[in-house]
Amino acid sequence: MNGQFLRIGCIAWDDITKLSRELRSRWAFRGQSDGAWGLVSSLERAFQQFECPPEARRAAELEIFRQFQRSAHHHVREAPKPNDLIEWFALMQHHGAPTRLLDFTYSFYVAAFFASESLTDMSAIWGLNLSRLSRRLATSHADLPDPSRTGPGLTAHAYNELASSFVRADRVSPGLVPVEPERKNERLSIQQGLFLFPADITVPCEQNLADTFGIDPGEFSRKDGAFSYSRDELLRESCESSDMIKIEIPRSVQAEALAMLRSVNLTAATLFPGLDGFARSLRQYASLSAVSLDVYPPSRHSGIPPFRTVLPPSAAFPPTENPEIQSLQGPSGGN
Repeated sequence: MNGQFLRIGCIAWDDITKLSRELRSRWAFRGQSDGAWGLVSSLERAFQQFECPPEARRAAELEIFRQFQRSAHHHVREAPKPNDLIEWFALMQHHGAPTRLLDFTYSFYVAAFFASESLTDMSAIWGLNLSRLSRRLATSHADLPDPSRTGPGLTAHAYNELASSFVRADRVSPGLVPVEPERKNERLSIQQGLFLFPADITVPCEQNLADTFGIDPGEFSRKDGAFSYSRDELLRESCESSDMIKIEIPRSVQAEALAMLRSVNLTAATLFPGLDGFARSLRQYASLSAVSLDVYPPSRHSGIPPFRTVLPPSAAFPPTENPEIQSLQGPSGGN
């Protein structure tokens, strides 16, 4: 069965929030600040950087895993059980080690934050239809439980076991499975996170995705494939019949999204608990929309000029000259 991949051009923030509320299937989302980026794991990037040939990649991953497992006890109070591969991979991902895991979230709004945080010319939210993925996995792996008849805990455990078998096997076919560690760290819980676990690391992550859904991997980067605007009246039906979607978000909509997310306290400070997350969140004050000029009078002792003399109140982000964004915004500027 051939899979379906749909690109969506976002005209206004309200359009895609309405879509996210109307979707009936279970979805997972991933926000990326650059709309041109593909879906690539940190391990795949490391292989590319160090020119690791496909035939050496399984051995390289196992050595990375072994070295992390040997030394993690110096830095964590309670290490995962030795045979709990998924929790080990999640711990590695959390601390920046290269892994095959792809970060996703059950929350559309968390993905929207990551897509919008950097205010780029064009960002993207990738969506994966978990309901359709579960049906495909049940067809290709007869020993998996039927998610419609079993509880989520049993299904998640079976998916973790399947993913672990990919690591232990001498040879596997491309594919992927969604996984979650039995014990989530604080950040993963707050971000409502899960991971996509590619089966075959000798090929790109997108090849694993494509083979799972029966999609031509070239579809992920094509500009002339299936496309819809966010105001299409039949968009929800198109998404429900798709295995994957990619929502392309211009800068003007990203700014709108950040303002809304900030109003409900969805910021880097809440998504990344601790001083690092709080410090990361302070970038918002580089925007005039986040600074009340009347609240920050000049200090007689700081030597810092008042905001009024640094940036006049009328200043705003310059309009983009990117024709692709202009075409999405239309003559009304996307409002």
